[in-house]
Amino acid sequence: LTHTPIKPEYAFLDGNLSGDKKANSQTLRSVRGKKVTAEVLIPARLVEKYLHTTPKK
Repeated sequence: LTHTPIKPEYAFLDGNLSGDKKANSQTLRSVRGKKVTAEVLIPARLVEKYLHTTPKK
C-alpha cells in the first residue's frame, strides 16, 4: 500500500472466512460490496447478428 499512486483511506484484511468465492448459503442471501441489477431490451436484429440466434429460441 505504500507504493500506490493513490493512498487508500482504509484497508481490510480478509481471513478467508467470507466465503465469497466458495459455494455457501450466505452467497445466496447477501452480497459483498454493491449489488446491481439491470434490464435491457435487445432488438431482435441485434440478437440475430451478434448472438447468432433468435429471441424465440
